[in-house]
Amino acid sequence: MGLKERPWITNGILTSMKERDSLYKEFTSEKDPIKRNALHARYKKHRNLILTLTRTSKKQHFADYFQEHQSNLRKT
Repeated sequence: MGLKERPWITNGILTSMKERDSLYKEFTSEKDPIKRNALHARYKKHRNLILTLTRTSKKQHFADYFQEHQSNLRKT
């Protein structure tokens, strides 16, 4: 799926996703258990934040869409 099919994914969310992916790569390649736990905690916190932002953005997108097209039955 591309961004045209998911318009609620903003540039800020995309940037955060790239950062999340780099944190995950860093976490999986770490051998030291102490550093690995710290990286895992950072990754989980960032992942959960992105998930929350995406859900909020999606809800807002559809609320705006239905508000804009409330008089057009075909688009609702």
